[in-house]
This record gives sequence, structure tokens and C-alpha cells, in this order.
Amino acid sequence: MSPDIKSWLKETEKDDERRLNFLKSKIKNKKILDLGCGIGGFIEKAQNFASIAKGIELEIAIQNSFKTRKLSVYSDIKDAIDSKHKWNLITAFHVLEHLSDPIKTLQEVSLLLENDGEIIIEVPNADDALLSLYTNDAFANFVFWAEHLFVFNESTLTSIIEKSGLKLNWVKHIQRYPLSNHLYWLSNNKPNGHEVWKFIKDSTLDQRYENQLAKKAITDTIIISAGLKK
Repeated sequence: MSPDIKSWLKETEKDDERRLNFLKSKIKNKKILDLGCGIGGFIEKAQNFASIAKGIELEIAIQNSFKTRKLSVYSDIKDAIDSKHKWNLITAFHVLEHLSDPIKTLQEVSLLLENDGEIIIEVPNADDALLSLYTNDAFANFVFWAEHLFVFNESTLTSIIEKSGLKLNWVKHIQRYPLSNHLYWLSNNKPNGHEVWKFIKDSTLDQRYENQLAKKAITDTIIISAGLKK
């Protein structure tokens, strides 16, 4: 069964836009490569600012979609390495936790990086407040699923970077899901509270909540920047 491309793009739209806005200054007139680009929503947006924007995606079922939408995507990381092309920015959004050998992959990715280039990695946080602060069993059963081969917190993620031979630039904690989502989990033990309880939506309140979670490193998401050692 072929994937529903429009639905997939709609599902990733919010994160694609967030990532674009966060990285826009790094992308402008630069060469960027998105590892595990999925349906390609991010590179589709980024190519309007970058000098070159390409992806790497193993999923065979969506390769024709890339051609139809005129997106340039490698079907294997080895193809990217064989191309001898170097990149200013390499991104990996919610990819590392799916890999059987993340250290090996990061070592391979480092071969694709310009000397002054940067790798931006985004992963779910194993110290998510619903796990570490509220200890919600229903959320734990929901989030620890088979496709996630690894779980990372700030400590283990920075360790992976070091073992890969890369240097750590910075770590940032963000909260993708708002307070309403957490309250719904705690009240109903179900996801999608941010859609069901939209009456709680308050950008100022959500930002303050995110700031407090970030101080304790218990947001739902970690973003990390790494580069080549001099």
C-alpha cells in the first residue's frame, strides 16, 4: 500500500516549519543534507533558502514522490559518501533513536561534513517530564515502542557524540507538545490532548512551561549541535 503523501506532509508541517525557522540563518546560501528526511517536508522548505538542499531516505515506497516533487534524495548513506560532496549543515531529526548503530552512522556522516560544518541532531528525551517527573505509566507504554531502538537523555546523547569522534557545540531542550497535552495525559492517559483541549492553548503559558522544563532538562525533545574536531 502506497503512503498518503499529502497526509504525511500535513502531519510533519508544524515540525518542518519550526525547524526551518530555527535553522534559517544557518541554511541561507549553504549546502544542507537531511539524514532520514522522511517525506522530505523540511528539505522542500529549506531549498528556498539553501544553495543546495538534499536528503537521505531509505524508504523505497516514497522515492517516486521525491522525483514528482523534484526533490534530490539519496536512497542510501553510501551513495552520499560516494558522491564526495561536502555539506555545511547536516540535520538528523528523530532519526538516531531508530538506528541499530548510531555511532557508526555519525562517523559516516562526519565524512560528509565540511571542515567548519555542523551537524544538528534532534531526538526524543528519555527524561521527558511525563516519564521522569509525573511518571505516567500510560505514556511510558505509549512512547517506548519497537521502532525506537535507543532512548537518549542529555548525558547519553553527548556521550554518543564524543564516542563518534565529534565535538559538542551546544545542547538545547525544547518542548514540542504544550501543557494541554501533559494535562490530558495525566487526566485521561491518552495522547492528542493538545488537539482535544484547545481551550487551554496559551502561547505565553506554554512558553513559560517549556522554560521551566528546560531548566530541569525534562522537555520532550533534545537538540544538539556537533562538529568536526580541529
